[in-house]
Amino acid sequence: MLLASYLCFNKLPPIKEFLIGFIILGPLMWSGLYMLNDLSDISVDKHHNEKRNRPIIAGKLSKKIALTVSVFMISISLILASLINLFFFFAVLLTLINQLTYTLKPFRFKESANWDFISCGMLGQILRFLAGWFLFTTSFNIPILGLIFVTLTKTSGFLFYRLHHYDLEKKLKYKSSVITYNKNRVKIFAFTLMFIAIISFFLMLFNDKFFRIENIGSLPFNLIYLTSNGVWSRKLT
Repeated sequence: MLLASYLCFNKLPPIKEFLIGFIILGPLMWSGLYMLNDLSDISVDKHHNEKRNRPIIAGKLSKKIALTVSVFMISISLILASLINLFFFFAVLLTLINQLTYTLKPFRFKESANWDFISCGMLGQILRFLAGWFLFTTSFNIPILGLIFVTLTKTSGFLFYRLHHYDLEKKLKYKSSVITYNKNRVKIFAFTLMFIAIISFFLMLFNDKFFRIENIGSLPFNLIYLTSNGVWSRKLT
């Protein structure tokens, strides 16, 4: 959201307006959605070393209260989003629909090959980016490099996350992408997405310095020094 908002202004967006939009999509919508996710995965997460200690999974928070709070937070999020503008509202609404199909039956895309990373990986991140963009504009001149960077970075991370839980998903007999396809191929695919994302990031830097092409996205070229310093600091440590 912050990257999309930055690209909209070519500078940091108005902080107050951004925080309002962030609260609508983050603490309200996504908190409500994560509670629904925990409710739908109680039987599964009991076998997870970390997730089994979450309040809903551990029985510290009743299902009825969790569902009530979840519906309330999601409802408030949609109401507030409708007060911003129609495009931002639809970005938030589609986030809700996408996550419900990912989590709940009869769809439950999290257990389906291809649909799992398309839904939670790609579509989920595209909608977050669009929420940040449409928070401040109704223009469809969406900076493609910024969208590629966010989408592929998060999709790659999603695949690595699912690979980390490969044994659990196999035990639960999921038909997800990491179970259906060869693990090494999925890993190569995840690295490829990350590589393309990194290229798109540097293209945004070079666009600011050399090309000056409008509507594809550009970031201050000075950020390249931060990336190089980060590499050297990691080598030194």
